[in-house]
Amino acid sequence: MSRVSPALDIATRTLPVEIVIANADLRLKPGGFATAEIEVGAVDAMVVPRSAVLTFAGVHKVITIVDGVAQERRITLGDVARTDAGDMVEVLTGLDGSETIALAPPSSITTGARVRVASAD
Repeated sequence: MSRVSPALDIATRTLPVEIVIANADLRLKPGGFATAEIEVGAVDAMVVPRSAVLTFAGVHKVITIVDGVAQERRITLGDVARTDAGDMVEVLTGLDGSETIALAPPSSITTGARVRVASAD
């Protein structure tokens, strides 16, 4: 029988589990501890940095840049992924992947505002 702790450690994003493993040659001793990583299948999803999403009154939007002009675009969010590059959020609807978006727009930006796109270098 396997058991999973109902409590997740938010700081380390870990949780204790107890598992049953075949041990015919008795190399493993009872009560031992191990560290393991569980790989899950990759999902093909569109994601944007969490910092790119503006939220007001439950409405999520990103700022797209078209010909140097800001345009608000409503989006529907999916899952959040924590990565080495920071939190990324899945975009379910509202973008097609071809847009240029503002990565950390000020909350005061509005559609029609002139913007300058900075180089990533």
